[in-house]
Amino acid sequence: MTDSIDVIFDELNRVHDRGSAVAAAEKLATWFRDRHEYHRLFEARKFAARIRAGVSPFFIQRSPQLSADQNKAIETELLAACREVGELLARSGQPGAAWTYLQPLDDLDFVRQVLEQVPRNEESLSELIQICLFERAHPEFGYSLVLEELGTCQAISAFDSALPGLDSEQRAALAERLIRHMHRELTANVRSAISRANPTVAVQIESADLAQLLEQHRDTIRQSTPHLDATHLVSAMRIGRLLTSPMALGEALSLARYGELLPPLLQYASEPPFTETYPDHVVYFQTLVSGDSSAAVARFLERSQQTASPLDRSAAAEIAVDLLLRCGKTEEAAALALRQGADFGSAGIAPGLIEIAGRLEKPDSILKFLREQQDVLAFAAVRLRQATSAP
Repeated sequence: MTDSIDVIFDELNRVHDRGSAVAAAEKLATWFRDRHEYHRLFEARKFAARIRAGVSPFFIQRSPQLSADQNKAIETELLAACREVGELLARSGQPGAAWTYLQPLDDLDFVRQVLEQVPRNEESLSELIQICLFERAHPEFGYSLVLEELGTCQAISAFDSALPGLDSEQRAALAERLIRHMHRELTANVRSAISRANPTVAVQIESADLAQLLEQHRDTIRQSTPHLDATHLVSAMRIGRLLTSPMALGEALSLARYGELLPPLLQYASEPPFTETYPDHVVYFQTLVSGDSSAAVARFLERSQQTASPLDRSAAAEIAVDLLLRCGKTEEAAALALRQGADFGSAGIAPGLIEIAGRLEKPDSILKFLREQQDVLAFAAVRLRQATSAP
């Protein structure tokens, strides 16, 4: 630790011009840094930046009119100070305080690296999750912390709370973390149950994945105690529909197949059109794994025709449209969407007609429909995009 407080006062008393003022401000910054007074370190850096730019180190009332060069010079130094102080506060286990300084930075990789290195305790963990997940500084890392430190139940609640603020890629990334976590947990629990029931196969199944265990030891699994909270499993089905990774979709399929083995009392209902929770999700995930949408589309269209609720009818049809789109069958998806008429999109599940049109080489059928509906804005969106994306 450099210099006593008297030395700093003496240094400040010797200031006689702008050059010595800058040197004193820099020395003051070092003094605060050595003493871990990081908020004051930032203020000292601010003094130095303003003096170097030719203005007063602080403004008593409103700031003076600065030139563009002065503004740029001060802003550059303040961002460097934010980077310095934010990292120091994070490394000292104060992520909430650090975030105040890290927020203005454009260097997202640096910010995320700093947040990942924060020492964890009860208080810092709570702040990290809030900043990373709910303030979206580093959603994937924040959600991993929830899974690792707080468990599956709170992870499901946190997912639902964070969902509205996330984009589709972030939602898929968080869903993948949850499904993979639950898949690992269930695989380990099922493997242990099989080994207890039949110790002679313990070595044989040591490296078997859940799909193999379900195929080879179905009866043993069905007869043993449930290996995962049934409410967690039904939530995993809903969240799993956001997945895009082939590997994670395969794991979600295995979870759904496990769910089919649960006793009837534990096969909790899901929201329509997934009224047969696990059989419906087996078909759904199998479609996305295999790319063959015929069985699933037929199943959900039949479900659509059978329901009396207009909203549930739309939801089932939109699931079918969405599956066609995700399997790359855009023309079929567009035709099915148009057959639903003006009600298509009311459930908010499948992409809308504008987005579907954007995936078509020739969206003439959608344009014709929009014109018949006298939807000028949607028609304009499709036509203008079509015109501006032409070679």
